[in-house]
Amino acid sequence: MRKLTALLGFAFVAGLASTANADFTNPGFETGDFTGWDIYLTENGATAVQDVVQFDLGYGTSYVGRFSVGEANYDGTQQGIVLSQTMWLQGGFAYDLGCHAGAWREFGGTNAEGGVFSLFVEGTTVDSYGVGSIDGGAPPVLFSLDGMYTPAADGYYEVGVTITRPYTIPGDLIYQMVDDFYITPAPGALALLGLAGLMRRRRR
Repeated sequence: MRKLTALLGFAFVAGLASTANADFTNPGFETGDFTGWDIYLTENGATAVQDVVQFDLGYGTSYVGRFSVGEANYDGTQQGIVLSQTMWLQGGFAYDLGCHAGAWREFGGTNAEGGVFSLFVEGTTVDSYGVGSIDGGAPPVLFSLDGMYTPAADGYYEVGVTITRPYTIPGDLIYQMVDDFYITPAPGALALLGLAGLMRRRRR
């Protein structure tokens, strides 16, 4: 009987894993392009570059999504691009999501902002990083974004990153790069839901 209960518990958790599963299409730009991704400008945003190139963001050379963002017309607000995908998320279920990122200015002098990267789900920022001052010819600034999100209800959610700067795009470009997006059930979420399911079974 205990063995049957355990097997039922494993089956219940496996079922939860299946229904809660979400994933990015082409998360590391392995196709060499932006297949699966939606890219659009913010209200006053612009980008001088929008391509997929080989670059090392600290984990070995691989394909990365590359941009060079800023304002189309200067007004001092954060403007640039949105890179996202729409996916089904299960309500009440915690998700862990993130990506690797970096900024690099190959030439030129110092610029006050290399880029502000904001990881989001349906308009809610779950993690962000502002590069700040960046120097031409200096090593790239490398970092990761990681955050947690629990949808209120089952449904389709826009998941991705905004990349912005509060200035127009300089002639000596500043590159903003992203790679290796992921979204997974948060550690412990399946175990908690599985335990709740087993408790309900025992009460019956």
